[in-house]
Amino acid sequence: MVTPQNPLKINQTIPSFEQREKWSRDMLFDPQIIVTDIERQLGTYKSIDTVRALKKYFPKTHFTFVAGTDNALNLHKWEKWRELTNEVPFLFIARPPALNLVKKFPARMIKGKNISWILQTKLVNQSSSYIREKGLFVESAKK
Repeated sequence: MVTPQNPLKINQTIPSFEQREKWSRDMLFDPQIIVTDIERQLGTYKSIDTVRALKKYFPKTHFTFVAGTDNALNLHKWEKWRELTNEVPFLFIARPPALNLVKKFPARMIKGKNISWILQTKLVNQSSSYIREKGLFVESAKK
């Protein structure tokens, strides 16, 4: 899902939505993955609003929010993050920063939360910002 705007990155200059959508399509090699602008179609940009809208429009679909562990460090800054973790299961996959920082993440300390972790995997330090800055989408698309 290509997002129109990350609310935590309002003051950062990022490439246009169209460019980011194109890069996402260029990097895609798995027919089971779909690049979508549904968040823009729904008129949402906060995860809680997007998840609630998706659940409303697709009531028989079971969604899981998949993100890198770097996002786990900031989840407590997201609007209505506790409600969000009750709306949909979360799966965080290991990605820098160091895992010992993630262990101190506020939601990890709450027992019985709807959050799962895949921590035993090779760490890849390629955030979306890093990929855009380095132009890695071009190299990935050629492979």
